Amino acid sequence: MSHDAEKRAGETLHKLRKLKGFCPMTPEEADAAYDAAPADPICDDEVESLIDFVTSGGKASWEPKPDLGWTEDEDLSNVDEGALQLHRNKGEDEGDSTEEDKLREEMLADDEEKDEDGVDGGEEPPADGW
Repeated sequence: MSHDAEKRAGETLHKLRKLKGFCPMTPEEADAAYDAAPADPICDDEVESLIDFVTSGGKASWEPKPDLGWTEDEDLSNVDEGALQLHRNKGEDEGDSTEEDKLREEMLADDEEKDEDGVDGGEEPPADGW
């Protein structure tokens, strides 16, 4: 791609980004957006809370604190039953272990049939080759 083509592509991409809102605002655009934004009034209690906090010298904590007041009014007695329904493992079944034991015995018996070199004696190969 030539230098002129790259320059035109860059300008076009910049215009497209600006049109779609993917570019940062210029200072003039930011001031205009701030002036056009509606006022968000703060109630007197919030103002007093902010002033008390600032004058107390406390440190700001930005960690969100959950509001757990709703838990006092809720009936949570059925939570245990619901939690048990989430875990559907039936546990070990005796029939399964019996099948596993049979398979294990078969595998061990197969190991005993092997020769000392580890190769199964098996059947004789056919006389005509393979």
